[in-house]
Formats: sequence, structure tokens, C-alpha cells
Amino acid sequence: STALADWYGLDLDEALVPGLSEVVLEELATTCNVLDPANDLDTLEEVFTPGFLAAAGRWDEAYPDWSCALQADTVRLSPIARTSGAPVMIVLGEGDTLAWSPPARADAEAFCADGMDVELVECAGLDHEDAALSTLDAQAAFVADRLAGVPLTAPCVLPPPTSCP
Repeated sequence: STALADWYGLDLDEALVPGLSEVVLEELATTCNVLDPANDLDTLEEVFTPGFLAAAGRWDEAYPDWSCALQADTVRLSPIARTSGAPVMIVLGEGDTLAWSPPARADAEAFCADGMDVELVECAGLDHEDAALSTLDAQAAFVADRLAGVPLTAPCVLPPPTSCP
């Protein structure tokens, strides 16, 4: 994402094939879903530079800044230690092409295995934006309850996708 690149001072053209970073930036200016223009791409070679692909598995050496940023940008694998045992709410959209639910569900399972209290909501058929917007009331209630000291009623029950209001 450009937020990641901007935050860590990375050059998208270092990793993406020529011209693709402009497409990503243009899409981010108008939508959250940068994958729509990428639907016509069939191979990794159409997305990433040859050097970036050749360095796969050894980005720590070849692209240390990218390696560090990608690790730090991963919630579950972040080198930044969690300082609180606060419960976590994860909202997913079953039709989300930006934040895919299978890896996020795996993160939720790992959090639970680590002893964290997780509430997971996956909205059936909704994309990234619609899932977030349709659950705003539930998100606000989650925060209000936690601030009031109300514990989760069913932590780490990770239900299948459900209809969201």
C-alpha cells in the first residue's frame, strides 16, 4: 500500500513493474480497492520487478527496508510487542479483495491461541468498505462495552460469515 510505502519512505517502483505504481496511486485516490485494475494480471511477473521476485526468501538482504516494513505492517507478526491484553474486534467482509478473510481468520486463531480475547465478525458477501460501514454500530458498542469494563461474552468463538445490517 502507499501508506506503507509513505510511512517507511519506500519507493513503490522498486517492487512494482513500471507503470503499476501509478495505477495503484490513482485507484487509492478514488477507492479502497486497488485490486480492480489488477484483475487483468495473471502472473507475479506482471506485478513485481524481476529483482524483487528474484530476491524472494532473502528480502532481508536484498530489500531490507521492504522486508522490515512488510513485517512491521503485519498485525500478528509485527516485531512491535503488544502492551495490553485489551480484547480485539476483527471485522471482515467475505467479498473483500483488499483484506482477505482467510489470512485474517488465521490471525484471529493465532491471537486466541496466544490468550487474546477476540471477537470476529465476517459479513457475508460484503466488500471491504461495506463490511466496515455496516458494522459501525457494533464497533462503537464493542468499544463502549470494553471501556465500561464489560467482558466479551464469547471470546474466540470465530463464527462463519453472517448477514450484517
